[in-house]
Amino acid sequence: CWTDQCFAGNGAADVKAVIEVQHGREPRGVVNREVLSSERWKDRLAVFAGRFGS
Repeated sequence: CWTDQCFAGNGAADVKAVIEVQHGREPRGVVNREVLSSERWKDRLAVFAGRFGS
């Protein structure tokens, strides 16, 4: 994919994922879903949710 629309879509999806994490929510499109069940990940999400709201 080498069009402007493709690059814009990829960038928008990346930004959305960062915002989801910032608000303590799991982002879409995670390839290694096993990571999402780790205590370390859950703790990080809780910290972000407390800091930025959910």
